[in-house]
Amino acid sequence: MDNILQFPKVESNSKDEIRSSLINNLVENGASKERANLIAERMSPFLDILCSFEFHPDFPENPKTEDYNLLFKQISEKISIFREELLLERISSECWNTQCD
Repeated sequence: MDNILQFPKVESNSKDEIRSSLINNLVENGASKERANLIAERMSPFLDILCSFEFHPDFPENPKTEDYNLLFKQISEKISIFREELLLERISSECWNTQCD
């Protein structure tokens, strides 16, 4: 468990806040400032996807069972799309990094 970075809870989807937290954590855990900045730069497309995640379900004031079922379906679909976007970004990053390393 020593290799897990502890991030403070970020209340917003601000890419700058998350990037700053990432860099600070990496530096606090032994990375040079230059290396931390390089990692943050390479993670930029991932952070774009992460920070763009939004979910605004249509939910009535007095929900019925079918409303809850629809909500769960909407959540599941949104998470699935989000997961696919993250996986595609990671695959793209790994393919690019493999060519560059």
